[in-house]
Amino acid sequence: MCAAGWLDGARVAYPTTYSNPKCGFGHVGIVDYGIRNNLSETWDTFCYRMKEVKCECKLGYVGDGFTCTGNLLQVLRSTPTFSNFLTQILNYSQVSESGKQFVKRLSTLTVQSTLFVPENSGLSDNQTLSQRDIEFHLSEGQALPLDQLKNGSRIKTRVGSLTVLGVADLLNPSALSSRYINGRFVTDSDIPASNG
Repeated sequence: MCAAGWLDGARVAYPTTYSNPKCGFGHVGIVDYGIRNNLSETWDTFCYRMKEVKCECKLGYVGDGFTCTGNLLQVLRSTPTFSNFLTQILNYSQVSESGKQFVKRLSTLTVQSTLFVPENSGLSDNQTLSQRDIEFHLSEGQALPLDQLKNGSRIKTRVGSLTVLGVADLLNPSALSSRYINGRFVTDSDIPASNG
């Protein structure tokens, strides 16, 4: 059910067990509306029995049990700011066998990958990516946490490589404060998926 209710600490949320794009953008776990400033808002309430519960993600999902995410394709589908790129991928899958294979790789749990996704603000609705451009966004073989991306390193993709540019942290020159991938600023990183 998409029925949000009051929780302790003036928070509003609801639990989901199954992915549904019409309910919490397909998120599995606790869909949290956050702390509400207006305590006179009307929300549902939950009835429950007190019992020690260990929350775990079901097979094929990763997370702490409160928040669970699926494979790369499911993460794309459940993140509204990635919808333009998702549309490009789905269109690609409709026109070629390589597009179908690309979508299959995004949902296959046995292959760890990193997908570099432009947000909607970086990929307009009317912009069309070539098949090569789309394939260029996927690095297969391992999930690459942001802190492992070193300045000047190259990331092998299916059709070439991406270059990492790091900007040194002024307070800690041995660390990087921000990173660019092929000249594009990384705005969000380390979004977990069960396959990357």
